[in-house]
Amino acid sequence: MLLLVGCTSVGGFSSKPMASANDGFTLRVCVLRDPAVSEAQVNDLFSAWQEELAPLGIRPVISEMREEPRPSFTAFGGFSALEQERLGSNCDRLALLVGRNAGDVMYGLAATFMGLPEVYGAVDTKTHTRMYLVAESASVPHAVFGGAKGGIIHEGYHLLGCGHWSWADCYKQIDKLKALAREKPTDFVPSITEHGRVYRTREEVEQVYAKGRKDENAPREARGGQTAVQ
Repeated sequence: MLLLVGCTSVGGFSSKPMASANDGFTLRVCVLRDPAVSEAQVNDLFSAWQEELAPLGIRPVISEMREEPRPSFTAFGGFSALEQERLGSNCDRLALLVGRNAGDVMYGLAATFMGLPEVYGAVDTKTHTRMYLVAESASVPHAVFGGAKGGIIHEGYHLLGCGHWSWADCYKQIDKLKALAREKPTDFVPSITEHGRVYRTREEVEQVYAKGRKDENAPREARGGQTAVQ
């Protein structure tokens, strides 16, 4: 079963302490963009994410971006599609950004008045390298919790290995990630799960998803199409 660090709300942590910018790094993110989401919207979201992580010395950038039709109505279908994607040679992380349609609006209304669950963003628990994000405000509760900008910030911390913890614990995890990146510099920023599982290379990450791919002999890399680098 696919497991996600699922966030039905997109609030942040609490009691945020001082952050350290020492030993930071650039995090290259390859973006799959729903046609309903414009490049300008993606760039705006990344600007908010960069501002959030600047005190930590970490800069998430759009390494590659391509337009990709939304693969599914649900986040689970979106993650199934993400698992079929390889981490390209320029990718430390993958992100699928989806927009909203009439069906989402109807579901959002039902979710608001009937208490139905709604996933605005999530990160995989297997490797913490893949992110699903609703890139437009989905409903009133979504907007209350910070909307898409709040979502990319929240899920961005999960991509750095944080769980739903205190800020102090989250920063300790990020310090571990910085140490891993210093120990053996490569062309890949290591990933660490909230339970401490470490993936030092892109190949280690890919081994996790290889068995579930439909055609391992013809993998699709998350690259090509339009590229925007910040």
